[in-house]
Amino acid sequence: MSLTHLKEALDKKLLVRAYTQNGCRFEVAHLDAIDLQWGGNKLYKLIGFLADLSPGDTLVSFGGEHSNHLYALAALADEFRLVVYIRKSFHSRPHAESSVLALLAQRGVECRFLSSEDYQRARNDEAFRQSLGTLHGAACIIPEGGNGAKAEIGLRHLAHQLNQQFEMPTEFHLAAGTGTTARGLAEHLDDRHQLVVTPVVTPNQLGFDDLPKAKLVWYQPRKRFAKLKLADQQRLAACAEISLKLDRVYTIHALETLLNSQFNGAKCLIHTGGMRSQSANL
Repeated sequence: MSLTHLKEALDKKLLVRAYTQNGCRFEVAHLDAIDLQWGGNKLYKLIGFLADLSPGDTLVSFGGEHSNHLYALAALADEFRLVVYIRKSFHSRPHAESSVLALLAQRGVECRFLSSEDYQRARNDEAFRQSLGTLHGAACIIPEGGNGAKAEIGLRHLAHQLNQQFEMPTEFHLAAGTGTTARGLAEHLDDRHQLVVTPVVTPNQLGFDDLPKAKLVWYQPRKRFAKLKLADQQRLAACAEISLKLDRVYTIHALETLLNSQFNGAKCLIHTGGMRSQSANL
């Protein structure tokens, strides 16, 4: 994907489809359909970092072995030189089992690995990130997850698209990891709308303490990341029957919150694309 293609894809009208499950009618804003291979909210977060770059520039970024951000970043490997720093696996299984790392290798992305300690430094210490960027002559350093102030540029654009396409007051449902997308949408969605955020991590891992313009719904209990309860598995099977493709980390839990909502009006699931390596019914 070229930068021009990315900009054109993000400027298109969002694909919105209606579904019914358990007697509840709702719509889905399919960010996962922006581009058949690379779609998702991470593309919106990237666009602000790329505005002043030229083809061939070096980008340095960070992520885990299943990172949605690195998956999206790989889309730009034809236009930029990409160097990514990846946290070493906590597991005994080899990195080669990661579909994201396999994709990065296929796309010619240069992968470096950091210990957990150094990865935490890269996550929290801007000076350390800058030193790694300088090592590679980077024109742009993108923090873990595509987070940071520049991410808001694309998220403001996404909120504008939702405001334009949803004229009636709507309760939007979104699953959150670091919370960057949630914060950007909460800030820029029109006041007639309500944003409901379902975090998929424990409270101490969430990237924000509160969202003044959004409602947080903690979906408990979850024993570990991507671990599904029987009810979740049944929900995924039911979604597959109506051709709604979800992942087991993010979108399944946002949908569960939507179906349990007592809001008496239009409801919409913001389908971020979920975690590609944990797609349950794709």
